Amino acid sequence: MRVVLNTFYLQTVDSTMDEALIRFREGVEPPIVVVSEKQLMGRGQFNREWESTDGGLYFSLLLNSFRFDLLQVPSIIQQVAFCVQTLIYDFSGFQTEMKLPNDIIFKGKKLGGILMESRTLSGSDSPEYLIVGIGLNVNQVEFQGKFSETAISLRMMSGRSYVLKDLTEKLTHSLLKLFE
Repeated sequence: MRVVLNTFYLQTVDSTMDEALIRFREGVEPPIVVVSEKQLMGRGQFNREWESTDGGLYFSLLLNSFRFDLLQVPSIIQQVAFCVQTLIYDFSGFQTEMKLPNDIIFKGKKLGGILMESRTLSGSDSPEYLIVGIGLNVNQVEFQGKFSETAISLRMMSGRSYVLKDLTEKLTHSLLKLFE
């Protein structure tokens, strides 16, 4: 069965997760993918700041047919992390590690992060939707302020730049396969 995917490539958004939810509320059929070159209000776990400068991959996938129990969330995040780590390895040859609960790390520096959000309707055991948000530092050559010592990008690791659309397509394929 072929999945009809609604994909939105945007230059700048407040948040790809918020944008995916807006599209869903407007009646766009899931799965919905939102990718942006820059986020103005990117966030991490507990609404922590996520620097979303030009050159990164800011990606959200919204599903409404994936059913899970809240106890499965840590396992789902680990599976998503494995997809991201495989993507990184396939494109760069570098092995990364996952720092629980949701960070992708290379040599002690943050390369990416995963955030999941869902909403369960009153009286239901299943979520109305699940949004998987992924921020991955790809083509940045430096980070500013407090992130200069703690963040790294694929380009800083390898010395070369990457085509974000290629990474996006492979990541989308891997995640859709995971959530079949």
